[in-house]
Amino acid sequence: MSHGCDVIEFYLYICHMRETKDQILQSAIMVWGKNLAATLDDIAKHTGISRRTLHRHYSGRDDLLDAVFNYIIDEYLINLKQNIKNSTSEKEKLKSFLQFDINSSKKYLVFCQLRKAEFQHIEIENENFKEMYLIYLGLFKQLQDNKEISKDLSLQWIETFYLSIVESSDKIIDSGINMDECFDMAWFSLWNGIKTVNE
Repeated sequence: MSHGCDVIEFYLYICHMRETKDQILQSAIMVWGKNLAATLDDIAKHTGISRRTLHRHYSGRDDLLDAVFNYIIDEYLINLKQNIKNSTSEKEKLKSFLQFDINSSKKYLVFCQLRKAEFQHIEIENENFKEMYLIYLGLFKQLQDNKEISKDLSLQWIETFYLSIVESSDKIIDSGINMDECFDMAWFSLWNGIKTVNE
């Protein structure tokens, strides 16, 4: 009987550890979404734990940044593949990607900031990142091949423009505008900024 209780207690302990680890990741995304220079103390405070507890799960800032980066990539890749299955055309895929990115703008912006600031080396090593990045670029290229997106625009410019739309949407949402209204304006801006003139 005692052995059974030990197993249950151990299982509950593992569940609690996983839950705390997930809460730290979510807090890091929220805190770094506002300020990438925020400290581990800031994240621990946002999570409602001590810094010592945070260090039980992550050895330091780099370890947590790495975990956040990989967590966001993994989640995005799953979503992109699902959207590809559910969308009937390339244009619908792009619209679906944009909606997800706006709905998850804090995660998306943290991911983009990490790409720019600290994690270029991970991009080379992370297979999920490579796959995700190729999905985006492949979609832009396919839309150009279909003559729906202007071939006068480079893929890098389209990617940068796309990012600026998501960043602007995040600020607008923070100011209190309705999410659906924001998405409609974002899609209008994106599509009219990249589509072929005669489309």
